[in-house]
Amino acid sequence: MTQETIDLVKVIVEIFKKSGFDVSLCDMRSCYDMVAKRGLFTIIVKVLYNVDSFSSEHGREMKKIAYYFNVFPLIVGYKTKKDALEEGVVYSREDIPVISVETLENILLNDIPPLVYSERGGLYVKIDGKRLKREREKRGLSLGYVADALNISKSALYEYENTEKGVLLENAIKLEEFFDIPVARPISILRKIEKENEEIKLEDLKKSLERNVLLKLHDAGFKVVPTEKTPFNAVVKERNIIITGIGESSSRLLKKRIRIVRDFSAMIEKDAMFIIDLKRGPENIEGVPILSKKELEEIKDVEDIFYLIYSKKTD
Repeated sequence: MTQETIDLVKVIVEIFKKSGFDVSLCDMRSCYDMVAKRGLFTIIVKVLYNVDSFSSEHGREMKKIAYYFNVFPLIVGYKTKKDALEEGVVYSREDIPVISVETLENILLNDIPPLVYSERGGLYVKIDGKRLKREREKRGLSLGYVADALNISKSALYEYENTEKGVLLENAIKLEEFFDIPVARPISILRKIEKENEEIKLEDLKKSLERNVLLKLHDAGFKVVPTEKTPFNAVVKERNIIITGIGESSSRLLKKRIRIVRDFSAMIEKDAMFIIDLKRGPENIEGVPILSKKELEEIKDVEDIFYLIYSKKTD
């Protein structure tokens, strides 16, 4: 992470905290950099100085986390390859909303939602078509008259009034100036993520420890969804979702990963466990239940896993 990005992270954390969010940082390479939570409302955030550096792999994993944990993904950045991100504009990368720091501050601290979104072809606005039509008819104006006055096509004006199609920013400005009323609708930065059909096959996992552990959990009766570019290795699901990490005891990053997973699981209120390559290990590390290789070999079904997790948990 560059110094420019580190500075952005500090500013973004402060904005979230000022607006009443709890924030947990992921200070290692990952598809997300922080989790921000206020009440039942949780956002996973990727911070990038240049948002064009956001990869399709990061997008896929970020959306996977958002789907399984029912949270909202968001990218906050400073610029694209060409220009600085504009204040009040919602961009998109890999179907994830992208905004500037100023836009985030306006939304959370100043209660000013963005009204413009960027798409191929330019900047667009969502129009309150019903209000537009009601205002036109109240004044006794025909579609053709208004279209001619604004130098737009009659069919385009009809679409503005009757469909959800976006309106070019310059045409939205013409409409608001002509009728002298606001017709733009706020753009939400919260997008519900749908499940993607393509998932990693357990047999295709390259690391033997990860592959063997997840196949064992699958055979015990869990639905297992491997993750990449996250501090954990899988989402394991039966009655409950368990954030599952797999690590080698010799790894210098093991305790750091466990701490990040602990904080992440606390924020989203899901159980977590780590499975390490020891025949016998500690009951827990940083409060996260630790399962040894020997304990994993002895499990027969999901109940055995749940028993181990809850017996090793600390309050």
